[in-house]
Amino acid sequence: MQQAKVIIGNGNFDYLLDKGYHDGEAITTCENHGLRTLISQPAASRSGEIPTPEYYNDKFIYEKTTDSYTCPAGQTLKSNGSLYKIKSWNGYSQVKQYKTGACSKCAYHNKCTSSPKGRGRIIQRSIYQEAVDANNIRVMQEKEKYRRRQEMVEHPFGIVKRQWGYDHILLKGIDKVEAESNLIFLCYDLRRVINVLGINALIKRLQEISLYFSKTGLKWLKMRILFFLHQENRTKKWVDWLSSNCLKRLNLNVKFNLKPNYCAD
Repeated sequence: MQQAKVIIGNGNFDYLLDKGYHDGEAITTCENHGLRTLISQPAASRSGEIPTPEYYNDKFIYEKTTDSYTCPAGQTLKSNGSLYKIKSWNGYSQVKQYKTGACSKCAYHNKCTSSPKGRGRIIQRSIYQEAVDANNIRVMQEKEKYRRRQEMVEHPFGIVKRQWGYDHILLKGIDKVEAESNLIFLCYDLRRVINVLGINALIKRLQEISLYFSKTGLKWLKMRILFFLHQENRTKKWVDWLSSNCLKRLNLNVKFNLKPNYCAD
């Protein structure tokens, strides 16, 4: 997220990611930084403890004003306000638990849960659930934008993995894997540019970029040399050698206006 803000140079933009990044804490962090997330929600895992689809978690309606849930049978599930730490797919998360004593006498108990009647049904709500729900609504309302992300982002991986056969990495270690991946996607970028612009247009633009950086690089070298000379006491012989051997070959017209204390033999 921070890298994206630096690259774009603007704190307000939509942050689109695939469902592997669907995490309540991350979504809340983006929201606190003024970013709108559109992250697809993974398919809900269906526990064997819920016998019928009519009583899945999404059928329980949350009431924000009373901080309670209403079940399909019309009963109200409340929380004691405590937070519980549970294990999730990406570590641990904090949740509040909602339940009701009406489960023990409910006629639909066997359809709602396989837990004993003394325990009843428990709904767990993440402390980040409000931000997650807002994200999920945006994904549903802006399907075309999310579909566009899939077309742009998934295309390189499809080409590299399916057409080119790079479906695994040969090296080990983060640095080596990153280097190998960068080489693969550099090839993809060049291939993509050639397909879009054509080889002649690519060569022309590379020449323009090369000329720009060569000029910029020489200016940078000149500034570094001047800084180096003015930071350290250098002998006049050393300065003469630098002028005659290096700077002239680089066509840098540098004049050294050295003070007496810079040239103490």
